[in-house]
Amino acid sequence: MTALRRALAAETVRLAHSRSTWWCLGTATALALASAVLGARVPEEGGAVTVVDAIAGLSFGEMILLVFAALSVTGDYRHGTIRLAYQAVPRRWPLIAAKALVLAAAGAAAAVLLAFASLLVAALCAAGPGPGLDTAAEWRQALGTGVLWAFTAVAGVAVGALVRSGAAAVGILLLWSLVGESATGMLPRVGGALAGWMPFTAVGGIVDPDAGSRVPYGAAGQVAYAIVAGLALLALGMAAGRRRDP
Repeated sequence: MTALRRALAAETVRLAHSRSTWWCLGTATALALASAVLGARVPEEGGAVTVVDAIAGLSFGEMILLVFAALSVTGDYRHGTIRLAYQAVPRRWPLIAAKALVLAAAGAAAAVLLAFASLLVAALCAAGPGPGLDTAAEWRQALGTGVLWAFTAVAGVAVGALVRSGAAAVGILLLWSLVGESATGMLPRVGGALAGWMPFTAVGGIVDPDAGSRVPYGAAGQVAYAIVAGLALLALGMAAGRRRDP
């Protein structure tokens, strides 16, 4: 556990002092708030602005985090800094675990803060009734962004550790999240049953009612699924790190 604590401290310092972190966070914030303004001014079908309308822009930040998490691992292999890390922490699994934990925690915190900021902006800009957190479902949608971003960070780190190539990792993740899961849902006969078990669809259903309608195991099941799927992916990434030399 000492190795894990040291790795966590190192990854925290590295994340906080990286320019890429702040560029990505700034871009995600700008896109989320701009989308909240648009959602507030042009609500669907002319109705009241909903929580989903207000936080829709967080999907851009989710993709930014997915790419950032993958490149945070593959960049170490590309530039050779992983060798220095292995000299400081000879056991390899703590390095991948620490990176995933730090990015998941930071991503979850950023997502929740952006969700509430987007709700505030949408409420201020709405021409009619603004979004409110009046029901358990609306609170779940706002707070669920943290679960979704945490899972996204872990998935990015895991795939980056598995393939070790930045281009390959980003390509796999974007095709998987944007195309692969939708295509699976269109398969004849089995597509409908499989759709609710696709990781990004299942976890995203916490926030998006349309995606959630395809998930057969409810909100609590979605959170449990996110934890299990994230741990499974992370285990694969750590196993790959133990098997192969950098």
